[in-house]
Amino acid sequence: MTEAIKQPRILIVDDDIANIKILGSTLPSDYEILFALNAQEGINSAIANQPDLILFDILMPGMDGYEACRLLKADERTRDIPVIFITAKTGEEDEVKGFEVGGVDYITKPFSLIIVKARVRTQISLKLASQELEIMNITLAARIEELENAKNEIKAIQSIIPICSYCRKTRDDKDYWDQLESYMHRNTEIKFSHSICPDCYEKHVKPQLLRYRDKENIWM
Repeated sequence: MTEAIKQPRILIVDDDIANIKILGSTLPSDYEILFALNAQEGINSAIANQPDLILFDILMPGMDGYEACRLLKADERTRDIPVIFITAKTGEEDEVKGFEVGGVDYITKPFSLIIVKARVRTQISLKLASQELEIMNITLAARIEELENAKNEIKAIQSIIPICSYCRKTRDDKDYWDQLESYMHRNTEIKFSHSICPDCYEKHVKPQLLRYRDKENIWM
C-alpha cells in the first residue's frame, strides 16, 4: 500500500485573531493550519505538533516573538523548525535581530498576501527537501555500513586457509595442494625458521637416533 503523503503543517502565532484568520485563509488548502494566541502557547504547540513552519508575530503580551524563537532554537525538539517573523516592526535593526535569533525570513505589516504565500511555499519546499536529504543520508550510511560488513566477511572468508586434516598440506585458489610453509611464503611476507618440537623429537627424531646407534654398534 502506498504511504499517504504528509500534509504540510503550519503554526501561526499571533495575539490578533483577525491576523490568524487572514493568514490561514490565504495559505493553500493542502496545508494543515494550527494557531496560538501567545508565545508560550506557540512554543507548547510547536513541541507537541512539530509543524513544518511557524509564522511568528513579534509584538505580543508577555514573551515576544524574538525570545520565543530563541527558546525554540535552543530546544533540540524544535530547533530545526523554520520561523518566519510577521510583524509591524519595520526597523532594520529589528529585522537583523530576527535573523540573529534564528528566523529564516522577516515580513513586515501591512503584508502582501501574495508575498506571504510565496515565502511560505519556499520555506515549506526547503524543509521538505531537507528532510528528504536527511533520509537519503541515513539510507546511504546504512548501505555503506552493509557494504563494509560484507567486505569484512569476505576478508574473513579469504583469510581461511583450507588445510588437509591428515598431511596438513594447504590448498590454494588454483586447487593446488602444497606444504603450509610454501603456501605462506607465496601469499604472505611471513618467514619461517625451522626447529623440532618436543613431541616430534620423541616421535620421529629419537627413534632414528636410536636405530642409528644400534646400527653403529652392529657395524662395530
